[in-house]
Amino acid sequence: MAVLDVRRLRYERSGKTQKLREVEQYWTKTKRIEMSMEALIALHAFGSEEARHFAEAWRVATEANDLDTMQRLVRQFGELMRTELQEG
Repeated sequence: MAVLDVRRLRYERSGKTQKLREVEQYWTKTKRIEMSMEALIALHAFGSEEARHFAEAWRVATEANDLDTMQRLVRQFGELMRTELQEG
């Protein structure tokens, strides 16, 4: 979901309206909300403390439409997931 949110915001900011429409046509707002809720439920049920901190930082960054922070968080969360899955 985070990658999708970053992509949507990048398309919006760069004026790539056709790309944005294509993404939003496939990933409707309803579908995105459902996926976000499922991800948050799983994160809070099974995620590490660090992963839950990511969710809060992500919420703050998305509310502010802070693309730079969102991109940084996506990279950091990907690294965290890889580490946790390798240790798991």
